[in-house]
Amino acid sequence: MSHDGLWCMACDRALPYLDIAHCPTCALPIPSGEVCGQCLQHPPLFVRTTAVFGYAFPLDKLIQAMKYGEQLALAHAFAEKLAQHIDRNNLPDCIIPMPLHPAKLRERGFNQSQLIAAKIARDLDLKLLPDACRRIRDTPPQSALPWKERKKNVRNAFRCDADLTGKHVALVDDVLTTGASLNAIADAVQRRGASEISAWVVARTLPRSGYRRQKTEDRRQKTEDRRQKTEDRRQKTEDRRQKTEVLLRLRRIFIKKCRIAAHKNLSPVFCHLSSENQSPLSFCCTNAPSSGLSVFDSSARL
Repeated sequence: MSHDGLWCMACDRALPYLDIAHCPTCALPIPSGEVCGQCLQHPPLFVRTTAVFGYAFPLDKLIQAMKYGEQLALAHAFAEKLAQHIDRNNLPDCIIPMPLHPAKLRERGFNQSQLIAAKIARDLDLKLLPDACRRIRDTPPQSALPWKERKKNVRNAFRCDADLTGKHVALVDDVLTTGASLNAIADAVQRRGASEISAWVVARTLPRSGYRRQKTEDRRQKTEDRRQKTEDRRQKTEDRRQKTEVLLRLRRIFIKKCRIAAHKNLSPVFCHLSSENQSPLSFCCTNAPSSGLSVFDSSARL
């Protein structure tokens, strides 16, 4: 721990803050900063989302350490960051943390969303309703399911026992992915009379960011592969050119020596390309038998 908190300023700058334009309803990054197409076609029951970070390294490891490694001090640090991003001009009447099923609560020993919500409630002087909503079905973890099955997994999984007529309610959770869990509890809250519902989360999973990064990386890799193949072909062509050049030089030298030998021995010498050999550089130089010189035969490839 540093004097700045759980992490130093340098580490804080390395965290993936969600400081780019994003949809005000679901916090999905969008260049215009307006409501995204998904929220226009299928609007969630919560009207706005406040998210501090994108769910990416190293923030994802910190959240996992909080939830599964019992690093509960991180919950307070996340709550402080989230409280700093809350619009003070539109504070809710109360805060409700995402509830855990009693079986999961006994297993884990704590509810990280409740720890975050409690700290925010103290910092902003808001009313905390930790028992207003209950999880009545012990559903499989959302993170273990495909995105398309998550909405079905949490359908009718929550019940709200508090009277929230005319209230502005803020729902607090650690990570927003598809929004299925938040939408399900928002439905239970709305049934109890809530007039406005906001979502406050530590991190927003960016559904297609990993896919886009992977596609970009794939395209980069394909481009690199094509460049490498082109370079390999160029190198092979250069190697063939150099080999041909060497063989041509050897051919010229050999023919010159044959001519010199023939001139000194005054015997007929025949230098010609061998038509039977596939190499255009093959040739033979044969001295007349009466000359006493050895017979040169280049029918073998140089």
